[in-house]
Amino acid sequence: MDSKTLFTREIIFHDKIDVDDKKLIKALKGNKSVVSDNDRCKFLQYYPTEPSQVIDDFFNIISTHMNDIMENTYEFEVDNMGYGLSAIWYNWSNSKFNSRYEPLQLHYHPNAWFSGVYYPDQKNVLKIEFRDEQRPLTILPKVKKFNTLNCSKWIYEFEPKTVVLFPSTLRHAAVQDIPGIRKSISFNIFPRGEVDDCFANKLYL
Repeated sequence: MDSKTLFTREIIFHDKIDVDDKKLIKALKGNKSVVSDNDRCKFLQYYPTEPSQVIDDFFNIISTHMNDIMENTYEFEVDNMGYGLSAIWYNWSNSKFNSRYEPLQLHYHPNAWFSGVYYPDQKNVLKIEFRDEQRPLTILPKVKKFNTLNCSKWIYEFEPKTVVLFPSTLRHAAVQDIPGIRKSISFNIFPRGEVDDCFANKLYL
């Protein structure tokens, strides 16, 4: 018997990328937004307010990885295509209790193509949950061993200095199940240049 797995969505990660975390976080600390501040958790987000060479250098690294993903994983033609950064922000949270979804709920990023998260150097192992809202089957028997065909939820652990890239439509949530400080840098990417030169599908961004 032969079988094919159709319509998968890749999650790609690169560990130990060469980034000066302190300089990057400093460049991102422009406007501050208090997402949550209560007796359970304090959660802050920072957005840059001016251009920065440090941010540009960081995105150049991301663009290199994106090009490799598009060409070798997705097998797209990328000779005339580049990448743009539509948003980037720094997340800082301090949880006082075990709280899986405090403060971020499961979400996705509209008006984006690929999304990513980079974990600056810190003490804890970082966790993120990905979920496919389209259940693999309408009836699910008891699972013997979880795989991508019988499970719609996966939690991954990443070491600091890792960058994770995934389609923006994929729902995800930060998992902070131990007390303490959690730091991450999130960003959204869109294609630039000649995306497709076929007459019926021609697109230039």
